[in-house]
Order: sequence, then C-alpha cells, then structure tokens
Amino acid sequence: MAQGEKTMTQPTFTVESIALETEPAKLEAAFENVKDDFDLILAILRNENTPESVLMELIDDEDGESTFGDDYETLVIEAVKNPHLPKSEISRFAKSPDSLLRKAIACNPSTDTFTLSVLCNDPISEVVSAVASHPNITADLMDYLSPHENSYVRTALAKNENLSDKIAGILVDDENPYVRVALASNPMVKAEILHLLASDKDANTRSAVAKNDSTDVDDLTDLAFDEKKEVIKAVATNIKLAGDIVSILSKDENSYVRTGIASNPNLDDEAIEQLSHDESPYVRSELAANAALSVEQLDVLKKDVNMFVRSAAHKTIKAKITTTE
Repeated sequence: MAQGEKTMTQPTFTVESIALETEPAKLEAAFENVKDDFDLILAILRNENTPESVLMELIDDEDGESTFGDDYETLVIEAVKNPHLPKSEISRFAKSPDSLLRKAIACNPSTDTFTLSVLCNDPISEVVSAVASHPNITADLMDYLSPHENSYVRTALAKNENLSDKIAGILVDDENPYVRVALASNPMVKAEILHLLASDKDANTRSAVAKNDSTDVDDLTDLAFDEKKEVIKAVATNIKLAGDIVSILSKDENSYVRTGIASNPNLDDEAIEQLSHDESPYVRSELAANAALSVEQLDVLKKDVNMFVRSAAHKTIKAKITTTE
C-alpha cells in the first residue's frame, strides 16, 4: 500500500441499524454486503424502505436454497410481504400453489382489491383471515366475509380497524365469543356497538369493552359493578373512568381489582396516597410502575419495605428523567 493511502473499512450492519434505515440506497448496499447472513437479510426484507431491486434479486436467486436451505423460503415470504413488491409479482404469487406465499400476498399492504377479492375464496382459512385483516379490504368484501364459516376469519374481520358500522352490527351477535372479544377490543368500533357488548354474557367480552377507550363513561360505570372481578379490574385500567369510581375501586376489598386501578394513568392524588400504603405489595408495585405519578410520589415508594416496589419506583423515576432530558 502506498504511503499515505487510507484503508477503506466496510460499514458495520446490525439488525437494529437496518430496521431503522430509511434510505433505499443504503439498504441496497447493505444487502450486497451481507448476502450470506440470514438475520441481516431478513431485517432488510422486513424494512418497508427496501427497494424493488433487492426483493427481486432475492426472489430470483438460483443459489438461495443451497445458501440458506429451508430458511430460503422464509426469506422469499418476507420479500413477498414487502410493500415494494412489483404489481406483476403480486399477481403471480397470488396464484402460487404454496399457501404461505398466497398468505404473504394477502398480508402485503400494496395488494390491490381485485387480488384480495380472489384470495377471499382461498381454500386455506389462514389466507382468507389475512384478507379479512387487510387495510385495503372493501366494504363489499367485508360483507362477503362476515358470515364466513370459519371463526378465525370472522375474528380477523372483527379486529380490522377499517371495519364498517354495518359489519360491526352483524358481528356483535356472532355466536363465537372470540369474535365478540375481537370486536370489543377494536379501538375504532363506535360506542353504540360497545354498549351492546357491555351486557354480553361472556365475561371476556365485557372485559374487552371495559378496556376499550371508546367505551362510554356510563357503560364503564356499570361494568365497575360487574359480577366478575376480572371485568372490574379491566374497568379499573381505563383512563376514562370517572373519578368517583376510581375512588371506590382504589378501596375495593379485592387486591386483584386494586392492582388494576393502581396502573390507571388518571389517578388523583387521593387515590395515589391510598394505594401507596396498600397492604398488598403487588398493588404498590403496580403503582410504582405507573408513569403518571410525580417524582415526589415515586420517592415515597422508593423507600417501600418491599424490594420489588422499590425497584419499580427506581425504574419509573429513571425513565421519567430520561424522557425529560
């Protein structure tokens, strides 16, 4: 090497750095430098900024199976899920005999509504469930899938945040409780639907309603006096819970319920004072992990007799200081 000539060092890539990368050119360069590293290539393929050229090079790699063995299919599936997959490839893989690849297309955010309509009739329920979850699903396709015989498909539909009011009104009476739980957990479902689910016979469904921030305050108040303690605990965590109910639940005889209220980010000073001296260390630990508490309030818990309470308070204070710096 000539005197004064500088050596060129290869950039160091990690899964974390690749996941945060936003420049397609840098992702392409990374791909060229880590072609035999499965974890790094997987991270590149999962990055939504990865360019089409990288996806196609991976998919068309004739040596892929010899290099990665059975893991090569995993890489192809991730490439097929990437939103930069060309439209022609979306159409091609939608007809693949491999159901995992068809499911990958149903998961791809760039998949068009026509292709989704074709996959709606797929013989594999996992593929149809992916269609039901897709953000681009149309109202007509939702209507078509709402009476689907497979409850997993209906559950996926109930979770879709683009769910129409019409379909929500149909699924509210679904015979399968998992479908109703999914609907009750959907943050975009209207309060009117949640009101109907608040009186559901299934406790898990009522618990999901109790946790949903879209649930009306009056329904939360009713659920605070539910016969099942798990429902009451779920209510206790809801930020919309009325102050008088917060006060009542902070003194509930059941520590399971008090643990729930201790995690509520909308506690008033009186409730915090009450819970900071709770007889249960589990309640105090939950309170100490509540980021809504002031540093002064956490300082009290930092001196608790229980080491787990003290540890939780230390961690919460450290996190609060870090976020303010």
